[in-house]
Parts: sequence; structure tokens; C-alpha cells
Amino acid sequence: MKRETTTGNDTNTNLSGPQTTIKQKGLIDPSGMMKTMVQYKNFQFCENPNEELTLSTGALIRKQVDTVSGSEALNKYFIFLQSKNGLRFVFKGESASNNISSRGLKMNIMHIRSKNEEITSICPVYARVNYSGGCLCCKHWKINTEPYQSLIGDIRGISENGCEIYDDRKNELYKIEEFNILKNEQTVGNINKKNMSIGNNTPIAETYQLSFPSGATNESKIILIFATMLIDHKTI
Repeated sequence: MKRETTTGNDTNTNLSGPQTTIKQKGLIDPSGMMKTMVQYKNFQFCENPNEELTLSTGALIRKQVDTVSGSEALNKYFIFLQSKNGLRFVFKGESASNNISSRGLKMNIMHIRSKNEEITSICPVYARVNYSGGCLCCKHWKINTEPYQSLIGDIRGISENGCEIYDDRKNELYKIEEFNILKNEQTVGNINKKNMSIGNNTPIAETYQLSFPSGATNESKIILIFATMLIDHKTI
């Protein structure tokens, strides 16, 4: 099965506005954080992410890369949930490592409740990834939610082609293969990587358009969001 990467000629607008292909320019300038606030100021926020997850049918995960040091970059992901209420800015994710196989990789999803929290790190962590070190492709990445560090599942066998997703009882939920989400070998969702905007005030950016499987729980939706970000890290 060949992985497809859609570009600007794709007219699918289920989650967004028009898309246009752009040339990648690498790391952003130091004023990037202030630009982020301007980009997303017109989007609605939510006080209860669990309710929004329950209603959501998909997500947009927009990527931004900042320079941390000469050998390390910080990947930021701005996560919007799509439901009958429209597109809501609910989470942002952060991960940092100078080597994807190193012990240094950390990844959190934080709940964004207002436009003031877009540009700060002082906002509540909703969920985090933990692993014990070693090679990325052979480790179990455990997903915990705050505030009690409740285990909701894990991700295994991460590669640029996909991964396996399990619940907290080690039952396999889904496989991701070539950006298709599979359950019992049937396609139940997908991930499309695009260069796209999501409204009149947002520039074009590398974005993952994630379609949740029908009947997916809030926990499995969060794991799928993490899986998308980890696959993105693997392809760097």
C-alpha cells in the first residue's frame, strides 16, 4: 500500500479552508510566538476538553518548528478539534529532542483555555508521553492523562509508515499503516499531511488532517493525536 501525501490541489475542505503548496523554509524567526497569537485569536476555545473530544469527528494538527539551540529544535503542534460546533482550538503539543532515538524526547499536550495561553508554557498539561529510552521503533510509548497520571494506552512500533495503538489493558485498538487507520484490517480513519491554512487569518503551514474512527473513545482520540505527532518526529 503506497502512502499518499496530498498537496495544494486537494479540494477536500471538511476541516479547513483552501490549501496551497509552499516551499518549506525551515526554522521560523524569533517573533514566531507573537505571530501565533495573531494567527489563532479568532478561534473559539473551550473550558472542558473532554466534552469537545466526545463531540469531535477529527482534528487538525498544525506544526511549527522553533530553534532551541544549535543542535536542538522544538516542535510545536497546535491542535484543533472539529465537531458540529465548528473548529475549536483546544490543545497545543510540544516535543524537543536533538535525536529521535535519544532519551531526550519529551512530549506533552496542554489544554489551551484562552488566547493568552497560546504563547506561554504556563497552562495545564492534559496528557503526556513517557518511555524508558532506547530505540524508538521497539519501545512502548505510554500515554497518561493528568492530573492523576492515569494510563490510557500505549503506542508501539513507531516508524515513518505508522504504528500500533493499544488501550490501557494492552488490547490492540488500531494500526496506522501508510497514514491509514485500520481496525481488524479495515480502514476506519486516515491522516492526510498537507500544506494548508485553516481560515482567513492563518498562513499556510504543514498540517496533519486526522479523521477519527467512528465510535473512538476520548482516550483513543488522544492516543491517535500523539501517534500522529510521533510519526511526524520519525520522518524528520
